[in-house]
Amino acid sequence: MFQNKNKIYCSEHKRCIHTSDILNKNLNLDINIDSRFNAKTKEESWEDFINRNKEIIDEIIKSSNEDDVVLCITSGVNLSAFVSYFTGNNDIVCQGLTMSPVLFNVKKDVL
Repeated sequence: MFQNKNKIYCSEHKRCIHTSDILNKNLNLDINIDSRFNAKTKEESWEDFINRNKEIIDEIIKSSNEDDVVLCITSGVNLSAFVSYFTGNNDIVCQGLTMSPVLFNVKKDVL
């Protein structure tokens, strides 16, 4: 199922890196650690938080093929950015308490 073209992205948080390592035990994929997937900081506005997440989501989509499988291991509040990215609504706030798989299909000719 998984081939080398598939990817794992995760935040710099130790718990996310640990989860990525567990999931990757049998996959042997590169783990791309990126601070843009870190949780929201107290100093950061909601808009800035959403925009930095959307920036990396956009980069991941543009660098991926339609049949790639990309795992993003982040804090739960980052789900808001994924929902915001695909709906265009920056006011959505959602929190994942456990693993929350989000599946979407990217059609390059639509972007």
